[in-house]
Amino acid sequence: MSKPYAPQDDEEICGDPYKTLFVGRLPHDVTEKDLLREFDLYGPIERLRLVTHPDTGESRGYAFIVYERERDMKAAYKDADGLKIKGKRVLIDVERGRTVKGWKPRRLGGGLGGRIKKLKGGIPAPDPHVPPPFFGGGYRGGFGGPP
Repeated sequence: MSKPYAPQDDEEICGDPYKTLFVGRLPHDVTEKDLLREFDLYGPIERLRLVTHPDTGESRGYAFIVYERERDMKAAYKDADGLKIKGKRVLIDVERGRTVKGWKPRRLGGGLGGRIKKLKGGIPAPDPHVPPPFFGGGYRGGFGGPP
């Protein structure tokens, strides 16, 4: 059984969370050297952690990069959007696990959204934030047609 999500308890996490960049959707054969080559363009890197599976040592497809200065992290966040590494477009984000209260990654049911939930039969579910379409018009019985 997996451990509950608790980034504050992870001994591998260190450094200022406001200087930390999250890089996801990485190719599984990417190396720390590949990441350094792409991201040290934005400023000096204090620490880079390519997250690996504890049993196999294989890449889990994401990394955390801690910059020496917050402004360098912000520059990388802004400018590296759409970056391709080894032919694969990667996801760039700020670290949210230690900076956003109650944050959970998408793989645990959290995240910032993005995927459309579908009902049975492949029909997209209605967005609860958008009112249903208005078919009437209040014109002669509300059917919206000509008189």
